[in-house]
Amino acid sequence: MRQRSQWRPVTLSLEVWEVDERGGAVVGRSPLPQGVVSA
Repeated sequence: MRQRSQWRPVTLSLEVWEVDERGGAVVGRSPLPQGVVSA
């Protein structure tokens, strides 16, 4: 995974996952609007 100063949307199958530049926040959008999970 590449970390940038901006959010990079990654298309996986039919789901869109965004990885935060910090490499800790993962945003998964599919059935839900926008859920931010800090790992």
